[in-house]
Amino acid sequence: MRPSALSASEKREYQEYLQLLDRIKAATPIPNNESEQQKRERVTKLRSDFPAFCKYYFPIYMDADFGWFHKKAAKEISADNNIRCVLEWPREHAKSVFADVFMPLYLYARGELTGVVIGSATQDKASNLLSDLQAQFTANERFIHDYGQRAAFGDWRDSHFATTDGCGFWAFGRGQSPRGVRKAAKRPNYAIVDDIDDKVIVKNRTRVKEAVDWVIEDLYGTCAIQGARLIVAGNRIHKHSILAHIVGDTDPEQPKRKGITHIKVYALEDKRHQKAMNGLPVT
Repeated sequence: MRPSALSASEKREYQEYLQLLDRIKAATPIPNNESEQQKRERVTKLRSDFPAFCKYYFPIYMDADFGWFHKKAAKEISADNNIRCVLEWPREHAKSVFADVFMPLYLYARGELTGVVIGSATQDKASNLLSDLQAQFTANERFIHDYGQRAAFGDWRDSHFATTDGCGFWAFGRGQSPRGVRKAAKRPNYAIVDDIDDKVIVKNRTRVKEAVDWVIEDLYGTCAIQGARLIVAGNRIHKHSILAHIVGDTDPEQPKRKGITHIKVYALEDKRHQKAMNGLPVT
């Protein structure tokens, strides 16, 4: 769609997207005077070091070092291609950037990504989350220098784009049918559920259950049968929220759902909890 055909709010969003592309491009200058051998060695090293990978390719987001929870999540998700992981992190803990941008592109660089589906409370929210990932493929000079120009098609307002090597990316609002999603013979193998709760739905247990079923059976169910990751990112806005039901511990006596890797961060954490989460002796 031409910018002239957009509404006022869409024009504003379009300008914000263009500004994001400019920021990414300006922040990712490629190395000067690097030989092909040096490039291969650097790329290989970055693929095996998640924090270094993110610091190099995503400087606009990396204004601080990773916390224990980022490192733990990266390790767990990288090591298990069938993981179902809930990142229950407070606001301003970079859960969306981590789950929606860093991890998919890290897996893509390692040759482990066949496609991505993103689910959120609405399709507009999901599409906005997807556009952050699309922007990296489009404007990240360092990533393009190392992996080629991979953005094949997809408008900034679409809920779908693809790469030249056949990796598809889709966005869905809660309850929308993702069945049959694929790019040629490739099914997605990375499902993200981000910001799926809202204050209205948590008051209706039936709708919450339907949303949980949609996440686990529909969205995750559209992924490859073997070797597909499910990442749920959010915070618990209600004890009977969708996220809480996916974890399973909606009540104190209720056990967590079998097979869920749950990485929880408290807004105010003491050093004992941080040490415990890092496997260090607690004194």
